Amino acid sequence: MFNTIVQISILVAFLATLIYLLGEYLAWIFKKQAGSKGKLPSWLKWIKNLDKIFSPIEHFIYKAIGLDTEDGMNWRKYLFSVFAFNSVLFFFIIFIFKFQGHLPLNPLELPGMSWDQAFHTASTFVTNTNQQHYM
Repeated sequence: MFNTIVQISILVAFLATLIYLLGEYLAWIFKKQAGSKGKLPSWLKWIKNLDKIFSPIEHFIYKAIGLDTEDGMNWRKYLFSVFAFNSVLFFFIIFIFKFQGHLPLNPLELPGMSWDQAFHTASTFVTNTNQQHYM
């Protein structure tokens, strides 16, 4: 019992520290867009070095998908993005439900769902209607 409390306490302390550090980093990144004049605390100046790591990765991803960072997003682009993301998510969820019996990390060894049940459950996840029926 005591060991579990210690483990949970360590996890909560680690997550709280991580949340604070990532929150400060994100606030620093978006300060120009938000029109903020806020600065990082002096003991967190090292966090600016994360930009040297993440900026090349970010620029590579933008270049790979053909995204122009200076181009704004109108309602048509936003609508297309939502439909594209939900479509990919929908088929990914169907795949997981249909083939979950063959996938790793299935400790209960549940079989895959039938195609209609996988379709129904995936569609309720994507549309957030919460009408899942498990048998």
